[in-house]
Amino acid sequence: MFRKIIFSLNAFFFAAVVLYCALNVAAFAKTLTCRGEVMAATLDSAVGDCSFLTHSVAADRIFKVCKMQDECEVVAVMKDDWIAKVVSVRLIKKDLLVAPQFELTTKYPWLVKPQGELTYTECATAMNHDSNYWWARGKCHMRFIRYAFGVVIRDVAAQEAPDSIMRKGEIFTGITQYRRDEGTYCAHGGYCYQAKNIKLLGSILTGPYGDKVGDETDQTQGVETSCELILADRNNIIKAGAEEMLEGCH
Repeated sequence: MFRKIIFSLNAFFFAAVVLYCALNVAAFAKTLTCRGEVMAATLDSAVGDCSFLTHSVAADRIFKVCKMQDECEVVAVMKDDWIAKVVSVRLIKKDLLVAPQFELTTKYPWLVKPQGELTYTECATAMNHDSNYWWARGKCHMRFIRYAFGVVIRDVAAQEAPDSIMRKGEIFTGITQYRRDEGTYCAHGGYCYQAKNIKLLGSILTGPYGDKVGDETDQTQGVETSCELILADRNNIIKAGAEEMLEGCH
């Protein structure tokens, strides 16, 4: 009888410990949907703002579906702001983000049209978030050109001048082109750098560069930004120290 009581007490104690651990884990773990660009480093990696150890079960599952600079969606159990367990992984885009042309011309026409060609309605819509635009004398006007920005995620040398090196954390300003065949971003009147070492901030590819006729498969793509994109990526822009992009945006 005494042994049965001891066994029952031990079983009760074990069950209590298991319940306590389960409650403790539940208190510190949460399920979160992480979306964004995949960034990998030696020790830790990330999908958007969600970090995980590069050499882990979670990493193995994520990297089976998504590679470096892919746009990815990961549903994960988080603990202390780190991915503890992967529930599901989905590749959003295999290539760099290229906005559909129909979306650009209908939703963000100021990204692909000179300001003088914008209609009053288009100009007024741009003015909703950008004090850079105004309408006068039957035309839309713009105070300055907004160039695309990026942040350097690994030291990178210019294609044309190997001695010209941008260091990790530097802001790459004045980006106007993405050259698909070279895999580079190029600055207005400046050098070109490998795109895999640069993360765009509040900027997207907008189709054929300049006045060429083509689509998202064109080898040279324009890279543009707007206040709508900047405000949507505000946290990453501030984190990178590129607050000057926010000028005039509201």
